[in-house]
Amino acid sequence: MNVPERHRALVAGAISLLSMTALCSFSSELHAETPVLTGKEIVVTPFRTEMEISRSGSAITIIRADEIQKWGAQTLADVMRSVPGVSITQNGGPAGLATLRLRGAEARHSMVMIDGIRIGDPASTGGEFDFSAIAANDIERIEILRGPQSALYGSEAMGGVVNIITRKGKRDPKASLTMEGGSYGARNVTASVSGGTRDVDYAISTSGFANDGFSGYGHNIPRITRNLAAPLEHDPAQKASFSARIGWQPQQDMRFDFGMISMLNNNHYDLSSGDDPFNRTRNQTTQLWSKATLDLLDGQLRSSAKVFANRTDRHAGNVGYFDPNYMSYGPNSLDYRGDRYGIELQNDLKLGSYGLLIFGVASEAETAFSTNQALPRGSSIRYVTGDASQSTQSAYVMHQLPLGERLSVSLGGRIDYTDPNRFATWRATAAYAINETGTKLRSSIGTGAKSPSLYQRFSEYGSLALRPEDNIGFDIGFDQDFLDKRVQWSLTAFETRYQNLINFGTNGSCTTTQNINFGGCYFNVDQARTRGVEQTLVFALVPDLWRVKTSYTFMLAEDQSTHTALLRRPQHQGMASLVYLGFDRIEIEPRLTFVGHRADIYWDDATSTSTRVALAPYAKLDLLASYKFDDTYMAYIRTENLTNAHYEDNRGFGTAGRSVYVGLRATW
Repeated sequence: MNVPERHRALVAGAISLLSMTALCSFSSELHAETPVLTGKEIVVTPFRTEMEISRSGSAITIIRADEIQKWGAQTLADVMRSVPGVSITQNGGPAGLATLRLRGAEARHSMVMIDGIRIGDPASTGGEFDFSAIAANDIERIEILRGPQSALYGSEAMGGVVNIITRKGKRDPKASLTMEGGSYGARNVTASVSGGTRDVDYAISTSGFANDGFSGYGHNIPRITRNLAAPLEHDPAQKASFSARIGWQPQQDMRFDFGMISMLNNNHYDLSSGDDPFNRTRNQTTQLWSKATLDLLDGQLRSSAKVFANRTDRHAGNVGYFDPNYMSYGPNSLDYRGDRYGIELQNDLKLGSYGLLIFGVASEAETAFSTNQALPRGSSIRYVTGDASQSTQSAYVMHQLPLGERLSVSLGGRIDYTDPNRFATWRATAAYAINETGTKLRSSIGTGAKSPSLYQRFSEYGSLALRPEDNIGFDIGFDQDFLDKRVQWSLTAFETRYQNLINFGTNGSCTTTQNINFGGCYFNVDQARTRGVEQTLVFALVPDLWRVKTSYTFMLAEDQSTHTALLRRPQHQGMASLVYLGFDRIEIEPRLTFVGHRADIYWDDATSTSTRVALAPYAKLDLLASYKFDDTYMAYIRTENLTNAHYEDNRGFGTAGRSVYVGLRATW
């Protein structure tokens, strides 16, 4: 496929800009607005506890609340696209399934957490998290930790970890209200309140989103729309969320935290093979957690206990009609429920000049339950199509050790046991600071693993003989400041090798008649390798007037079993933006995103065959302009896909054309 003629200049400009950036650097560390060497910057995810980022030898990106508010009004998927090493694909509009890959890993190999607790759907095929579900409100920051992290967080953290950290309340009461409307009939409202006293703090938020939508199949894709016999139908969506976080500190050395989040997503959807006006899905995820923290031995030992539970309820229906009494669709109603709950105990022991020792144990259980019933309800039998559970017990330890004023190293390991599989993982990092030149050198190496999902083990396609998937990966890089931190540059080179990857097909492992009748089974066979470079470059052209932000990722991702490129992994991907602050109270930021060639699969319904295809590269230009009336009120306008570029995230799924959104935000 070729880039349309009227977009070639834009693509060429994107390639030139990103290539010039790549000549200066190759891989990334901190988000474009984040100073890369702030020694007092506190992060949590690389250490499982609060610590200065200067001691981290891992590749980590931080996205802060102001950046999320500016660009992530509808979903977090939008704001995550600018992070190096991250690729996002979405099936259709803002409520379509959105999956994230870190450094070319599968979506199921990238752990997503909210406030340090793994979230995802145990009843789905791989347990991955749908990024379209979470609204971009009341988030304090997002920490993206790249590279194998199973030694810290266990099964699933093979490609890395995304930790979404919600906001804590502070003593001064604060409230905000944002209203937005725009293209495709979009309406969005978010509201939040927070505050506290000496002993208690709170933060509560809610949001609602709806749009009239566009077709999840084919929209804005000329090779499809030019051959239509009839117009494509629209796929509307509705989303709502509620979150709350409460802290109680009855005395200086004791604290209790409670949190919950609930996300609801109603969506009309299409498959990549064609338009279908009757497909419906309803997805609700709820998470509850509580944590008790106690400081002992005059603050030398911090012990914490955390209990948590989350549930994902999914409903899918197809063909014919909608029954408003039951929120169901006929003639078949497919229901899935995935539960995860557990407890974790962690201890942080300060060893003085010998650093910090972190150790703990965890126990987690997962269940999946699914049914199929013809509609209307009560007229037929409700068949149980899946009912499975498994539990995992874990123990981990990590030693963070400073060696003098400049060098910090860490070494950690973990054992996870999910009957009948047991696997051990490890991780080592090093960071070396040269303060005189504003330089930080860093490196990490570690292993990752993922237990087979409930679906892969217990469904009609499953196999109890599956072994955990595993990998080993390393990276090396640096962060550099120039000109009194007016220029900040980060670069990382990485490589990861995967083995025992679980695939589906007809194989000697399919030993039962049931497996063969269903077309195959899951089995361990695949191997893969990803390698590349990431970079972030931020510089102030003119202090307090012009600021340039760029990120770039070059990656080779190969299926070593077939010697072909892994699907939907672009070899080149980048972002460049220019922030102008020269007008009083006005901020203007154009942002150009470029995604290179990717391989994908085309499914032919007529012949029931699949063919590898190439998705064309694309460049998408967005523009944000905001005006601050005073300390309370701010108005903004966001134009997405300004040049109306035609592109595909996934083969056949529609994408938005030129879109305009106008909003008003009040904070007091």
